[in-house]
Amino acid sequence: MTDATDVGWRADGESGGGIAPLDRRVFAVAVVVLAVLMALSPRYGFHIDELYFLDCARHLQASYVDQPALAPLLARVSLSLFGVSEAGLRLWPALAAAGTVVVGGMTAREFGGARRALPLPETSSVQVRAVCGFRGS
Repeated sequence: MTDATDVGWRADGESGGGIAPLDRRVFAVAVVVLAVLMALSPRYGFHIDELYFLDCARHLQASYVDQPALAPLLARVSLSLFGVSEAGLRLWPALAAAGTVVVGGMTAREFGGARRALPLPETSSVQVRAVCGFRGS
């Protein structure tokens, strides 16, 4: 049984102790996700879409018919910082995945999740990413 102050609400339903503090495990899971994605990113060659992003990055325009302007802009930043590199191009999606883990933990905290409940949404978001991202062919 959890204490009412553990989840941030008093027994009478009024807001009590506020929002539970964000657990460090949230950031630990995000760092692990980022590290795994970056460690595995150079194992495979470029995907054809990534080559297209790199080509669009060399010829930036204000808008594109088939994609938002942010993708070629981030590819241009990666191209400027890292050159033609799989890991450099895949840094932005890895950062977005780590950010998704942190936002999941913050959402659980905002909805009144106790500190021990916070790792559940992070691991769930990692599992969803693994299932959707690593489909077998």
